[in-house]
Amino acid sequence: MSKALFQNLKKIGVDEVTAYEVSDAINPERYATRTDLVEAIAANRQETAKTITALRETMSKLRETMSKLRETITVHREETQKAIAANQKETEKNIAARQGEMEKNIAAYREETQKSISIYREETQNNIAAHREETQNNIAAHREETQKNIAAREKEMEKTISIYREETQKSIAAHREETEKTIAAREKETEKTIAAIRESIVAHREETQKTISIYRDETQKTITATNRHLLLFCIAMMVTLITFLIRTWP
Repeated sequence: MSKALFQNLKKIGVDEVTAYEVSDAINPERYATRTDLVEAIAANRQETAKTITALRETMSKLRETMSKLRETITVHREETQKAIAANQKETEKNIAARQGEMEKNIAAYREETQKSISIYREETQNNIAAHREETQNNIAAHREETQKNIAAREKEMEKTISIYREETQKSIAAHREETEKTIAAREKETEKTIAAIRESIVAHREETQKTISIYRDETQKTITATNRHLLLFCIAMMVTLITFLIRTWP
């Protein structure tokens, strides 16, 4: 049919290029029907709808992940603050207990020293008559020595207390610094994770927009080609009708 139409078009004065395009346009194997185009457009729409649904599900999952990360950060901060408060309370209790023990030891030592001095005074008073001068000298020497011992013991106790306070303060400061570093590191890791998630979302959106624009361009091209084929088909039918009228005209 296409060969006969080509010959007829040439006979009525149509150039070979136009006659070939017209005869080729009515060939069923060279163009798609309107039903095929509608089915292709519907399939493209279904695929686009599936892609959009998958993207929405991915966005909801990403939102759930971000909310879980925020809850984890909040719980970690609360636990860290509780641990710091507990360590501070425990340290204060230890300091108070050590101070109480030191005060008790000092009081006990003072009581023992006072008892020893009172006993020595009683013994000395009993021997005053026989050894008054010697006893007085011994009492003076013993008092000086006792005072020196008491002063030395008090200095040692003060040094020990100051050393323990310094060590306790250093340990508290070190623990605070370590806790702050841990919190800062966790916050940095969380910020990096959130930034990576945001970048993946942006990239996924751009890719989806590109895919949709490609689908739109392909659909537009398909519609344009279909319109062109329909126009050529109409021309071919008109030419066929004219040929038929020319042949059947008496």
